[in-house]
Amino acid sequence: MKRILYIAPHDLNKRTGGSLATLAYLNALLSLYGDIVDIMMPEEANNNTFHNVIPVKARSHVKALLSGSLHRYRAAVREHLAEHAGDYGVCVINGGLYAGDMMDMLHGYGLKIMVIHHNFEREYALDNKGLLTLFGRTSYFIVKNEMRAYSRADVNCFLTQEDMVLFKTHYGESAARSYLLGVFEPQDVELPRSESHRKKNIAITGSMNSVQTMCGISDIHNNYYDIIRDLCPEWNLIIAGRSPRSEVYELQSENPLHIQVIPNPPVMDDVVRNASIFLCPTNVGGGLKLRLMDGLRMGLPILVHKVSARGYEAFANKPYFKVYHDRESFKKGLSDILVYCSENHDGALIQDDYLMNFSFGAGCRKMSEAMAIIGED
Repeated sequence: MKRILYIAPHDLNKRTGGSLATLAYLNALLSLYGDIVDIMMPEEANNNTFHNVIPVKARSHVKALLSGSLHRYRAAVREHLAEHAGDYGVCVINGGLYAGDMMDMLHGYGLKIMVIHHNFEREYALDNKGLLTLFGRTSYFIVKNEMRAYSRADVNCFLTQEDMVLFKTHYGESAARSYLLGVFEPQDVELPRSESHRKKNIAITGSMNSVQTMCGISDIHNNYYDIIRDLCPEWNLIIAGRSPRSEVYELQSENPLHIQVIPNPPVMDDVVRNASIFLCPTNVGGGLKLRLMDGLRMGLPILVHKVSARGYEAFANKPYFKVYHDRESFKKGLSDILVYCSENHDGALIQDDYLMNFSFGAGCRKMSEAMAIIGED
């Protein structure tokens, strides 16, 4: 079997959603194929944790403008394959944004291509209002690369069924096979025993400096926090995550007795373990929200906005998993979960369901099925 070139544009040392998902897919490939996987990653993220790393230097702004490419990897892949193309059979790329302008080159070298679409980039990028969309004004550059990746891949892997539908709706049919890869733990884990008696806390976690997270927290404050106070006046809201914006601290200042902000917790599981309900209010952005895994891993019942429920269909009918989209559904969901909590629920059952769907072993099986589609099993 020929080698596999794995392109990992995210920093695998970080605990962001994209980084953790990219790490999980890499570890699955390493578990399945071992030393024949070469990893192309940002040079600044290479801390010698992995073998067979191909570091890619950051570009200057001038080189970026002159290159005609949205990212640094096209030139690096071309240079590497000019000498080593015959070594490879498959290229696995995280993100259509990175894959789109490399498809013809990779096929020209005889490689089969798997693209893992972490989200519907067009939706995600517009919601986050970054430079590539001219701060939310246009998705032209995103759409061009993403559509090309989707239409020319040998297999398109998706994290959610909703993303599959969005791609087909906006970009049409693709000759490539589609596969629902989902997300999973990046390694085998032993889950701590779920606590039978927990404190009356509701936890929200995430990157507290991102547009998506802040939209969700603002939505809770403006439209739902009064419901929380009415239904469970003795409960507290814990907001924990990386680099909280000033707006988050303002919420704590306005409600010092019932809202606690925990910035940059070293171990997020310790924060979640101190709660009884996990709330995910993110109401914008595509893809799968990995933060829900924080709550399920610790055996907590979940109250989640419908946008963030994508990819968690396996839990749709569980009594501990409630989805909301307006005040009425939020009140009903929170009421149901409070009853569930009062009945001394067994968090271990939630953890068992979680492992069945999101364990590393389950992920390896899915990755093996995806590779089999392109003849590499």
